[in-house]
Amino acid sequence: MSKLVLTRTNSLSRIALRVGAFITVMGMAACGGGGGGGGGSTAPTGPTLSLAANSLNFSATSPSASVPASQFVTAVISGTVSGTLFVRIVVTGDAVTNVTGITVNPTNQTGQASVIPASPGNLGTGTHTSVITVSACTTNINCSGPQLAGSPQTLNVTYTVGSSVQADAVAPYIGTTGKTGDVIIRGQGFAPATTVSFNGTPATTSSFLSDTEIHASYPATLIAGNNAVQLNNGAIPFTESLKIVDAPAYASTTLNYPSPPQQVRGLVYDAERKALLVGVSFADASTNQILRYAFASGAWPSTPTSATLANLRDLALSLNGSKLLAISDAAMAEADPVTLGVSASRAKPTATVEPEYLKSVVVANDGNAVITTGFGGGSGSTRLYLYSASQSAFSTPTQAGLNATKFFFYAVAGASADGAIVTIMESGLSSPQPVYRYTASTGILAATSFSIQHNNPDLNQNINAPAFDRAGSRMAVAQVVGIGSPFGIYDASFALLGLLPSTTAAYAVSPDGTRAYTVEIASPCQVRAFDLLSTPGGFNALTEIVTGFPITPVACPDNAAPHNIKMLVNPAGDTLFIAGNLLIAVVPLP
Repeated sequence: MSKLVLTRTNSLSRIALRVGAFITVMGMAACGGGGGGGGGSTAPTGPTLSLAANSLNFSATSPSASVPASQFVTAVISGTVSGTLFVRIVVTGDAVTNVTGITVNPTNQTGQASVIPASPGNLGTGTHTSVITVSACTTNINCSGPQLAGSPQTLNVTYTVGSSVQADAVAPYIGTTGKTGDVIIRGQGFAPATTVSFNGTPATTSSFLSDTEIHASYPATLIAGNNAVQLNNGAIPFTESLKIVDAPAYASTTLNYPSPPQQVRGLVYDAERKALLVGVSFADASTNQILRYAFASGAWPSTPTSATLANLRDLALSLNGSKLLAISDAAMAEADPVTLGVSASRAKPTATVEPEYLKSVVVANDGNAVITTGFGGGSGSTRLYLYSASQSAFSTPTQAGLNATKFFFYAVAGASADGAIVTIMESGLSSPQPVYRYTASTGILAATSFSIQHNNPDLNQNINAPAFDRAGSRMAVAQVVGIGSPFGIYDASFALLGLLPSTTAAYAVSPDGTRAYTVEIASPCQVRAFDLLSTPGGFNALTEIVTGFPITPVACPDNAAPHNIKMLVNPAGDTLFIAGNLLIAVVPLP
């Protein structure tokens, strides 16, 4: 009889068993280290170590997919071992998180264990690898001396995580005549691509980031209309287009509601069709509505098109503008952005914690809408969901670093106009909480190093969501602070660039990231502008732009408290839309 000692390199845990000559594998966490623990020589005669297989393969369809099933690794000792048998296991690489579930069979001198793959949400899109090294010896726990014949043995693990991209996409899909712009192109099979063109006009710059992502700039010479995106002159299939539209040059005016709402739930500008889409709620939530104001023949309508959607919470356009995504408490509705007719409705997944309701929605450039939730029975943390407009299906992202669902406390979300970054912030907690990001290029949800106490005066509503410029280089945030204004402007690394006035009721960032706009509901009611390129003054106050500002709207859009004002800038950067409980203000910008 011999004694068996098994070690793992992260803690050098060990156990000793009185058994016949055999080998097994011990559970361990992934760690660094070399196979063989110091490169001992191989014994020329005597017992021999071997593995039943030298490779394993795992796969997941996307980062939000479930963790694949574990697979077995089997080790065999042939011959007789005299004395103590030491077995050392080393795992390198990120594909494997654990080797566990040990079983041993002294009769045939074999050991078997389960190889546990990492969560695809921790890894992201791409091919990931690990190497499991098994060393066996009779010298010491590190096998730093002579080893058994065949030792060390290596098992190569390959783990492929499919892309989070749901369909071909150009983000943003709208550009303005006479202006250059940057877009992110998403899809599959881009690896052979070397050129990008728009209706035959070459991109001015292009960067081929991966098999699923290309960044490109288009010239100011593109004509109004659909400009097909062509990869390698059309040799690589791609189905979407960049739509170029004329700058609208709207006049200052107000848009009236058919009936005054209690709250504004959502605000979307459809630049392709020159239409404003507004979600409104009433005391009877079963009568909540989507309103559509379409600009035609040089004027806005006196009465908008409307559609009732019970318990409506928020609105967003799909990446190519073909669908209006409207969330209610318990479902996602896909509506026609022109007729407002609902073509599909999908109930949200059954929640772990009920009563959970859908709260806000923004869209990433991989085609996933990111949806935050709230708790309808008081206070509680609830899930974050993804929704694929092309697949009409929900999924749940996994937080990087955890093999579990991340729960959020009354979170709000904001996205850059190019859909590259979605930022999620928790509201109503007594201490700063990490800000999370869903990164579209990897499909991974992860905590950032930046923490805030998000300022939301009504946790049940989507108030003070982060507002971005086109490329995500500037972000307006409302947070709880002890001194000064709670409204700050940050860069992409969460460095504070300056503060907006404490009297701010709503904010927006220009598409090019050079300006921030605020609206104040006071006497006078006014729109102010701030320079995001200059150095802040005292108390981090941003430099106010005085040429052409402040602007007094035709009428003040809101008089309620707390203010749930929705405010946005159109893609051309020449118009603000401000929707409050009284009316919608259309404000041209100088």
